[in-house]
Amino acid sequence: MYAVVRRYTSPTDLAETIAQKRADLEQTLRGVPSFVASYLVNAGDAVATVTVCQDGAGAEHSIAVAAEWVRRHLPDADRPRSSRPVRPGPAPRGVAIHPE
Repeated sequence: MYAVVRRYTSPTDLAETIAQKRADLEQTLRGVPSFVASYLVNAGDAVATVTVCQDGAGAEHSIAVAAEWVRRHLPDADRPRSSRPVRPGPAPRGVAIHPE
């Protein structure tokens, strides 16, 4: 299993905005090869998303798919001082502990 973690900050409530578009986001991510699950963590002043895939290739592909979804549905994400990935940038990592 591989996971990609993305963290976004914004002056707007991203968790609320993403929740309103949840069905579209889920459908988009389910098209990623080897997709297993996706999670959103609302940290108040930031949002983290975690995408889990069976293999590294799927996790890598999810980076581009998620970035395109953000560009289309969260237009403020590409502008300075708005929602944007925070370093270290998204990169797939092996998952060490997961339920069987």
